[in-house]
Amino acid sequence: MIDGDWRVGAVAPLLTKEAQENFELAVFPDIAEQKGESGSTSTIVATGFGMKAGLTGDKADAAWKWVSFFAGPEASEIRLIEQGMIPVYIMDISAYDIAPLAVKRGAFYPKHSGTVVLDGVITGEPINIINIGLQELALGNTTPEKLAAGIEAAMKLVR
Repeated sequence: MIDGDWRVGAVAPLLTKEAQENFELAVFPDIAEQKGESGSTSTIVATGFGMKAGLTGDKADAAWKWVSFFAGPEASEIRLIEQGMIPVYIMDISAYDIAPLAVKRGAFYPKHSGTVVLDGVITGEPINIINIGLQELALGNTTPEKLAAGIEAAMKLVR
């Protein structure tokens, strides 16, 4: 299965605890001459909320109140329980019944640095070709060379 770690919260409830033990989180292997640090993981920073620059007064107070709630213990606990998301907020999670797959995701983060998520910098048809092409590649319905050529052709249209 090729997907992002964000799918753990949706996949874990579909599997028994025993089945979850058979899943591992992994990164794509390094690509020769790749740019950046080794480790082909991906990261989107601070997805889900933001605050308009230059807010003042009551609007700024309300925005900071929301950010503090979202990043704090109460919302972190909700995401932990409801989605199996290991919180960024430092809290003791030992008393929670966390899905084994979520525990694996929590242990995965410190071991792997991130790189930019492709669909954060590439939009439109090239991303569709990549997403569908990776599945076709895994199923043996295309070759890496054909997939790369299709991606390059689509990229020329959006550059």
